[in-house]
Amino acid sequence: MVVSASTGKTKLIGSSTFNLEATWAPHGESLLFREGSGLKIFSIKENASRTIYQALAGKTIGGMEIYSTVWSPNGSHVIFTERDTSASSTTPQKLFLISPDNGTLSTLGNAPDGYRLSELRWSPDGSKIVATGKSISSERAPTYGYWVMENFLPK
Repeated sequence: MVVSASTGKTKLIGSSTFNLEATWAPHGESLLFREGSGLKIFSIKENASRTIYQALAGKTIGGMEIYSTVWSPNGSHVIFTERDTSASSTTPQKLFLISPDNGTLSTLGNAPDGYRLSELRWSPDGSKIVATGKSISSERAPTYGYWVMENFLPK
């Protein structure tokens, strides 16, 4: 739910009973949120939501509470992760780039084998991202690796 700080008016932005994990766009005019296995944008100006990505059956997108879905510094793109929901799946998690404006989707790559990506972060200039990867095979303490990508944005 969005609440106006000046008037106190509220607007329900999603229908999910789960935490929507909303995050503001850098320009502050829209919110990105996860609803089920989809990503939606709520436009403050238009007072409406629209789906920008829907994962296929058997897949789920990363949760924004651990920064698995993040706006670029200029608000022109969003990066997010997607993985199989099967506990026995060995399929690598994927990292995607999407334009909220037109829905153009690009696969940036797969997570390193044996790691689940989280804590995606853009560099301030938007030219690099870093992700934390938690080992999915560690039996005792989690083992972390860091994955950095450069020059991945469309020209």
